[in-house]
Amino acid sequence: MAKHISKIAESLGISAPTLRFYEQKGLYKAPRTHSGIRTFDDETLRQIYSIVQYRKAGVPVDDVKKIVDTPEAREIHLNILKENQQKIQMQIEELQQTLDFLEFKIGCYQGENPAGQYYRLENEWLQAAKN
Repeated sequence: MAKHISKIAESLGISAPTLRFYEQKGLYKAPRTHSGIRTFDDETLRQIYSIVQYRKAGVPVDDVKKIVDTPEAREIHLNILKENQQKIQMQIEELQQTLDFLEFKIGCYQGENPAGQYYRLENEWLQAAKN
């Protein structure tokens, strides 16, 4: 496929320099024409798609490289993915706490939650944090 690197990158929601960086790091190797222009066959596009999804999931480039370089090392892949899954779960929990706080504060400003209730919750948190 003779698509330009910028079009491939745009379709994935990343920049062309990022896609070049992934190639420089050895995460994929795009075939090239005799004049050096990258050609993106279906296999290369699948590899790039997977790389981008790993990165969007927060998998570090070095870990993506391990996955790419060791296609048969399922245990290594599983450990990397589970570790990142745990990180994402923690982020979700932190975001949920932030969302709960914002919803509560919005309720306070709209007169739905008494301000005293917030201070009670805040004090409970302070006591838990001290222990």
